[in-house]
Amino acid sequence: MVRMQDALRVLADFSAPLNLPNDVQISVFGHWKEITGESGSYGGIYRPGARPGDRTEVAVACYNHSTAEALLRTLRHEVQGHYLINTLTPEQKANVLSQIIDMQSEPSMQPLWDEVSGAYADQGITVQAEEVFANIAQDVDASLPRDLRPAATDRDITPKERIAGFIHDQCDRISTGLAKTQIFYVNDVHPKLSADPAEFERRASAKEGASLDGSRRVASVSLGMN
Repeated sequence: MVRMQDALRVLADFSAPLNLPNDVQISVFGHWKEITGESGSYGGIYRPGARPGDRTEVAVACYNHSTAEALLRTLRHEVQGHYLINTLTPEQKANVLSQIIDMQSEPSMQPLWDEVSGAYADQGITVQAEEVFANIAQDVDASLPRDLRPAATDRDITPKERIAGFIHDQCDRISTGLAKTQIFYVNDVHPKLSADPAEFERRASAKEGASLDGSRRVASVSLGMN
């Protein structure tokens, strides 16, 4: 179990190189029940703003993670995956997801698709593609120097590595203020699952975590850095 003080340190270290704009709020809670009102073993959640001007929310349950590394991967999944892809235009996002869908049988992508298609079998193909994208983002270190990164335009790398390179490049755009949220509930490319934006959310599993009950709020922090 990751203690609150350690989780806040992980969040601060993760956020620093991204220099996140104030259109996204990241909060750390102890138990999942504090986030949704229900007990669960999920690691984090992404909630897009309903419309332009609304703030995107990311929340993680630190007690559902057994290690700081697991918590870091959840933060990357939610922020560098779901938040980042929504800093594209709807047309750009649709294009990225279309390419990921076309890559289902590619050797570097097939294991990711196998995992996601099982875990999100009740979701549409574009939602599954976004989860594949977010899972790739879990392994992207935004603080890595450019000369040590895979280049998104390098023809000798795998599609998975090319997507990781794209995520790195977009992280740079976010950190320099060139990218912020452009996609909200009202203009997302996914078919709407509900008229309620609160139900149009993404939940990331904490693979090493366990379901923990409890509603006592230990602490929370919100980071929105310009």
